[in-house]
Amino acid sequence: MPRIVIDTSTLVGAVLHVHADSVPHRTWLRAQRSCELLACRETFSEIESVLHRDRLSRYLERDTRDEFLALYRASVDWIEVLPSHVKAIEPSCRNSKDSMILALAQT
Repeated sequence: MPRIVIDTSTLVGAVLHVHADSVPHRTWLRAQRSCELLACRETFSEIESVLHRDRLSRYLERDTRDEFLALYRASVDWIEVLPSHVKAIEPSCRNSKDSMILALAQT
């Protein structure tokens, strides 16, 4: 079974466009069925922070966002990403959060 990491923007797209049959939502559904989803504490914190932003309230109820986070939390295999893993990413990413995603994918 392939091991994958889904980045935050794709996850946000999946939850925002759940009724629109969007590419991010279809990606999320397919990954749940056929892949081993990986996450770490840092990547979960990022998606949690983004989904709890007040400006998303006009698009999604807080309960819907929390339900998605619970589903995501239950769907992933938790991996510990050490600072040495992130530092080993070459070339380094402009965005440190992207380096965390790449380090997670390489573990």
